[in-house]
Amino acid sequence: MPFVAVQLAAARGVTVDPASLARTPTALAAQVGELHPASYVVVEEIAADGWGYGGRMQAARRDAATAAAR
Repeated sequence: MPFVAVQLAAARGVTVDPASLARTPTALAAQVGELHPASYVVVEEIAADGWGYGGRMQAARRDAATAAAR
């Protein structure tokens, strides 16, 4: 069975309905070709201390931005 993983940053200030993301295979089919009707979709929220880029964790970026704004 095909498997689609959708990962979102938690506490990003935007509410996303997981049911709308479960329709992702339909949107993906237009890009990658037809998917099996019983494709699995997993929606996962990742905490800011669980991801990063540019050598810094997102939690550290958020904390630095908060401190700079004070």
